This record gives sequence, structure tokens and C-alpha cells, in this order.
Amino acid sequence: MILLNLVASGMGVEEASALVGMKQRIAYLWINRWIKKGYEGLLPKKRSGRPPKLDKEQKEELRGILNQKEYLN
Repeated sequence: MILLNLVASGMGVEEASALVGMKQRIAYLWINRWIKKGYEGLLPKKRSGRPPKLDKEQKEELRGILNQKEYLN
């Protein structure tokens, strides 16, 4: 958001991105997202990934097993 404020106040994208430690390419991406979608465009997108192999019950069971073991530290 600082980048957007700097650019909106008249600072160039090159200078503003350098000031906040961001690559110029990324700065332009953020600016375009802001223009197209506003604040919602800056929020992280939900990313899909591999579904978990264990369900909630299996995770709890594994957590209990791991908590019972004695480990060499």
C-alpha cells in the first residue's frame, strides 16, 4: 500500500519501487491490480494444491502417537 500511496502522490514507479525495495515489474503488477480490482486485487489469491492425505481424525491420531514417543534429542 505504501507503494501505491507514493505513486498516487506523484512519485514515479521506478523511484517508489526502489524506495520500498520492490522490483519495478512487481510494482506495475500491483498498480494494475489496484486499478482493475481495487483493494480486493491486492489480497492473496486462494491457491489450490494437493489435497491432504490424512483426514482430521487421522491427523489427531498421528499427533497423539508422536506425543507419546520418546525421542533422543
